[in-house]
Amino acid sequence: MKGRVQHFRSSIDATEQPCVVCATDGSSTSKPLIVEVSPNGTDLPGGMRIAEDIASTAAEHGRQCIVLRPTGRGPGTVYQNYGEVDLLEALEHVCARYPVDRRRISITGVSMGGAAVWYLISHYPDLFAAAAPVCGYCDYRLWEEPSWRSRSAVFLAENLLHTPVWIVHGEWDRAVGGGQAAFSNRWAAENASQFFKARNGGVHRGGIMGETSVELQVADDAELSRETRLGRNLILYGNRGTNAILAEYGERIPVRFAEGCLELLDRRYEADGVAAFALFPHPENPDRCVAVHGGACPDAVCWGSHLDMMLLPDYLVYARGEVLDWGFWNGEWRFAERGHRP
Repeated sequence: MKGRVQHFRSSIDATEQPCVVCATDGSSTSKPLIVEVSPNGTDLPGGMRIAEDIASTAAEHGRQCIVLRPTGRGPGTVYQNYGEVDLLEALEHVCARYPVDRRRISITGVSMGGAAVWYLISHYPDLFAAAAPVCGYCDYRLWEEPSWRSRSAVFLAENLLHTPVWIVHGEWDRAVGGGQAAFSNRWAAENASQFFKARNGGVHRGGIMGETSVELQVADDAELSRETRLGRNLILYGNRGTNAILAEYGERIPVRFAEGCLELLDRRYEADGVAAFALFPHPENPDRCVAVHGGACPDAVCWGSHLDMMLLPDYLVYARGEVLDWGFWNGEWRFAERGHRP
């Protein structure tokens, strides 16, 4: 049996994205689908070998199946956010072209892929019938501070009540525990886009850093067309005095900067070089969002790199490398809780 590289059109950026598919046979008999999510998902030859090995093993035991190896847009996504969109779109691509029994879709992965398995089965319990996470962590408190609660399977254990899970993990696993203003804005945006591509995510801290295949477009705020602005999610750098789009949106983006202080909705933070990264609904498009990374002084956001955070919550307030507060919005885009101030 031979695996194939197939392509589907992504709803994220309208590009053709690859995935590897291998079936034990070409019959029209309805078959279970095994989704494999491991590091180096963009290694198509390697993914081909893995998919073929899984299908061959099934055939040797008299079983039929279809194997899918999505790329997840690179291991830096940990198959979350646009990474999970990639997986779900690849899955639908396969289901439209092969006789997949949707009642028997299972998922497995190793290391980062194991962590992805935990995340996906706890967030999509109605999709996966079974799972086999191999040396993957289910509690993001192992690696990150902010935003771990929304991603950790350990807090969604009830979702796994009807999902058989075969867990493989070493007790002594040390990698994954078993037991000037305009210039500054553009510089920060360009630097962030490269950091995002080269280091977003990460497999094991102190080990292999993640890499993504998503390119972020960097544009001058004063030159961005209205059409582009309306149709895209935006990351705006600076403040109302340095960023034309922020100035135009005004109070519709509820974050205000002043010397030595920052106001986010009804909370006020005072500190030298205080800055914030926060996500808001797009003032002109309910289907898009606007993120703001700005501070009280031009170099405030430069300290964001010192936080070395892999994934972000809905809002994060910091000052010169020290986190002041972070948390998530509720359904009304208000503070969901008292926050996490030190």
